[in-house]
Amino acid sequence: MAEKFGLRAEIERYALHLSHGIRSPKRRREVAEEYADHIEDLIRAHTVRGVPEGEAFRLAREELGDSLKISELEAAVHNRDPLPSWLSVPLWILGAVLLVASYYVIPSSAYRAWFAFVCNVGLTVLWGYFFYFVYLFARALDLRREGVKKLKKYAREHGMTLRKNRSPYFSLLRRGGIPELTLETETAAYHLSLFATVKKRKSLYLYDCGLYSYSDHVGYMMLYTRHLAFTGPIAFLPVGMRYFPAFHSERVEVPRGMHLTPRVDWDAVAHPEKENVKVLLLSPIPFRVHGVVQGVKHELGDNKRFGDLRVFSFTGFHSYLEGLRISGRRRIDE
Repeated sequence: MAEKFGLRAEIERYALHLSHGIRSPKRRREVAEEYADHIEDLIRAHTVRGVPEGEAFRLAREELGDSLKISELEAAVHNRDPLPSWLSVPLWILGAVLLVASYYVIPSSAYRAWFAFVCNVGLTVLWGYFFYFVYLFARALDLRREGVKKLKKYAREHGMTLRKNRSPYFSLLRRGGIPELTLETETAAYHLSLFATVKKRKSLYLYDCGLYSYSDHVGYMMLYTRHLAFTGPIAFLPVGMRYFPAFHSERVEVPRGMHLTPRVDWDAVAHPEKENVKVLLLSPIPFRVHGVVQGVKHELGDNKRFGDLRVFSFTGFHSYLEGLRISGRRRIDE
């Protein structure tokens, strides 16, 4: 029966899908074989009652349950516990020491010449990356400084209160925590959580499942990257996120190219007597911003909703406040 519709191949493919989160190839293959045998038993139980094979395969998948949850459970059971994150530092140092020691241990002039050449090229690239990082960071600092300065001036001139909950520059390196700024009007408290984008030629995608991702714009092409903040995939990652599986803080990794959305503690700054407005303030702003809700992509701009958040740039937020002031409204628009 399997050869007639290619059912055996479909069963094996689905079994591999259920076990794809297991890192060990041997254990992944064993678990997949167990699932394939179990699915065949379920299909056989349906076909003896006269159910067509295709329908029996569908019913067997439903009886097994959600494939994503099964995959996460199998990964949690069969993957080893992650190593402590701090252990990555001494291991990197040990690797560097062994690499440098090989220059003196291997008595080959050709090897030493190539070793020196590769080291010089590597150092040149690292210096270039360092200066590029300094440029991006200095630009971001300047943009935020100007934005906060204008917001302070506006609040002072129009009888509003701008409170700094923490440094507005810290999230350039590490996102999450409490909102950096709170702007209080007569009836509302706007809590501003600053979100930095690596560079202008990037599109930001916010997902309702608690993830976000970037894509690069190169001419008319879009390249999906794994950059997080100005430091790239090296340090200062959001809490609960690691790039290297050996030092991952979770047993199940997020999909490739995705990042965990940093947690923001809005309740820590909530005003008990005013309307609390959660604002995601983009600085520096990306090329485009998209919100993905239940798989449907929507373009986000100033004063657009994403869940219970309102998305703004500094300029857009100033325009929004000016519109409230001119119209005489002090509550947010619904």
